[in-house]
Amino acid sequence: MLLLTLAVSMLTFALERTNVLLGAVHLLLFLAYLALIFEK
Repeated sequence: MLLLTLAVSMLTFALERTNVLLGAVHLLLFLAYLALIFEK
């Protein structure tokens, strides 16, 4: 999960402009992280 987040972040910062798709990927990663925290 951490490596996936770092890879998406590096891709986002490497591009000059971001788009909605990259924002959605970041949001989905955050939601997956929250789901893993509260899984119990």
